[in-house]
Amino acid sequence: MSFRLKTVLGIAVIEIALLAILVISGLHYLSTSNGDQLFDRARTTAQLFATMTSDAVVAMDLATLDVLAEQTASNPGIVYVRVRHGNGRVLSARGDAEALAAPFAEDGSTADAAGDQRLDVSHPI
Repeated sequence: MSFRLKTVLGIAVIEIALLAILVISGLHYLSTSNGDQLFDRARTTAQLFATMTSDAVVAMDLATLDVLAEQTASNPGIVYVRVRHGNGRVLSARGDAEALAAPFAEDGSTADAAGDQRLDVSHPI
C-alpha cells in the first residue's frame, strides 16, 4: 500500500469513529430528554388533577370527584386515576382494573417505570 492510501484510510477510520461517537451521544441525549419530558408531563398532569379536585375532596363531594376522575382517566396516555383520603381510604378510582389492583409505588423516574410499563406519580391535595 502506498503512503497516500494509508493516509486516506487512516483519516476515514478516524472520521467513522468520531461520527459513530457523535451519533451515539445524540441518540442518548434524545432518549434521556424524552424520558425527562415524559416524567415532567406525568407530574404536571397529577398536579393539575389535584388542583382540579381539591374542592371536591375538601367538601367530600364524591359524585363530582367520580365525574372528574372519569373524565381524566378517559384521556389518552392516562391509565388510571385514584384519589385517596388522608387515612388511605379510596375516595374515587377510575381506569384500568389491573393497574388499580396493583399496589401503588411511585416512580422516581422513567427508568423506575420499566418494571410495570406504567409511570406512577402522585400529588398531595
